[in-house]
Amino acid sequence: MNEDEREKDLEALKRSFLFSLSFTALLWIVRLLETASNLPLSSYGIRPKEWIGLPGILFSPLLHGDMLHLFSNTPPLILLGGGLLYLYRESSLRVAIIVVLLGGFLVWLFGRPANHIGASGLIYGMGFFIFISGVQRRSPGSIALALIVVFLYGGMVWGVFPQERGVSWEGHLFGALSGSLCAFWFRRLDLPPPPDFGEDDEDDLDDDDDWEAAYRRGEHPER
Repeated sequence: MNEDEREKDLEALKRSFLFSLSFTALLWIVRLLETASNLPLSSYGIRPKEWIGLPGILFSPLLHGDMLHLFSNTPPLILLGGGLLYLYRESSLRVAIIVVLLGGFLVWLFGRPANHIGASGLIYGMGFFIFISGVQRRSPGSIALALIVVFLYGGMVWGVFPQERGVSWEGHLFGALSGSLCAFWFRRLDLPPPPDFGEDDEDDLDDDDDWEAAYRRGEHPER
């Protein structure tokens, strides 16, 4: 990678995390506005099987029950969002949109009668997408980010099961499912560049291919 490519890559990294920080800041603004104005914004979440709850599919990632809820979601939103935007530049926004819409719709269809809010479904969707994509692509950056997800948030897998009262495990589950589906749908996007072999390496590869073909024919050539 030459100097120009490094600078472009660094700019892409900065933009990715700036976008992620800006989105997270928006969530804090919404929460502070709700607290300061006493507006019941958090009541506009996903209400399963109620027509009035359908708009909550769009609104629920922006809404949180309290400051602690939002504070716990802030680090993974910044880290996973920035990493997703940086490494998966073609598919990242599609993944986020599908996780929010598909995951939210599944919560509306199958969730318990409750008001489901929070960005946790988006976090689970990004986390599962990053992990599965890292396994599929096997590029250094993708694997490194997948390992970070496992190391920091490996325990999140238990969140897809009913555990704590008042926590939307359905949002976690369907967010994770949507992110996993995206990993397979977009597996041909954001592929790492092919290895750059020199001419000598290419000649060696051709020789190896010729030798292997002759060996399979039973000629057993000398090497």
